[in-house]
Amino acid sequence: MQDDPGPPLRGLNFTSYMQEDDMKMGPTPQPALAPAGKASSFYRAFGLTIESDVPLPELTTAPAGSVPDIRIIYSRDLPLPSREEGVITQFRTDGTHFLAWPDVAAFQFHGPDLIEIQPYPDTPVTYLPFPLLGPIMALALHMRGYITLHASAIDLDGHGVIFVGDKLAGKSTTAAAFLRAGHRLLTDDLLAIRENPDGTLEILPAYGQLKLAEEAADAMQLAEAQPLPLVYPGFSKRQHRLMGDFRHDQLQPERLYVLDRVGDQPGLTRLAGTQALSAILRYSYITRFGKAALSPADEARHMQGCAALARCVQVATLHVPHALNRLEETVELVRADCEDHR
Repeated sequence: MQDDPGPPLRGLNFTSYMQEDDMKMGPTPQPALAPAGKASSFYRAFGLTIESDVPLPELTTAPAGSVPDIRIIYSRDLPLPSREEGVITQFRTDGTHFLAWPDVAAFQFHGPDLIEIQPYPDTPVTYLPFPLLGPIMALALHMRGYITLHASAIDLDGHGVIFVGDKLAGKSTTAAAFLRAGHRLLTDDLLAIRENPDGTLEILPAYGQLKLAEEAADAMQLAEAQPLPLVYPGFSKRQHRLMGDFRHDQLQPERLYVLDRVGDQPGLTRLAGTQALSAILRYSYITRFGKAALSPADEARHMQGCAALARCVQVATLHVPHALNRLEETVELVRADCEDHR
């Protein structure tokens, strides 16, 4: 029951996008036109319509000609750093952020609605959804004012249930156990929550796919999920795409569980007040970029959003047994907890 931690941000692998890196500032380029002959497609995810030159087969297709909230376009003019330069992250107060992973792609933001991408010449197109639907989308959602967490989430009979935890805590595996029990996946890895004008919060479902280690996939035996080829040989997790239509109806978050793999018995330890808020801040996605990604105004807004979530949900540490064959007991414990607090 393991989450792939991935290498650190300073590494060269395309999964390495999670930690703070040195800022390197430079001039802000203007958006370039997509290469001739590249047809864009329309998708739905995170409550948004996304128009993308890059194929994103993970996402639900939206009707052609939809009005996009976010556009992802190919560029020909972005700088491509060498391996020696390493990962580059430039965060600017005007929203023209620039991020680049050597041997993968460079990304130029023009506010939250337009993202340029220039892959390296030999980068397979199948690599590009990983940064696009992970850190790049997280940054775009943060710029739109959403609360973002590194989390999995499920719909448990109308309860929005969130799972966060450290590396190897088993967020995806725990979500898979709930899928096997008949519940709906809302997201795996990146969770987006929108605060409405009346102060209510809504989870914005992402797409029907989750990453599982082979051991976890063998234990879960998800009949409704199609295992996909490994991204590259030796990658520690395989993507599993859910079959059937992915539902995008939004749901209020009600429970947030911090996964703790310890002992032989499932259990719950309630967290309240500053403990609950600290848990949410710890697993915020945007903070993985480091303080450079947050201006003083952004930092205040981020704190307010996390505090709103702490007030809205019941927070607890969920003690999960190590044995994968004990996950059904964890599912029943969470079900009972949600039922007790209707």
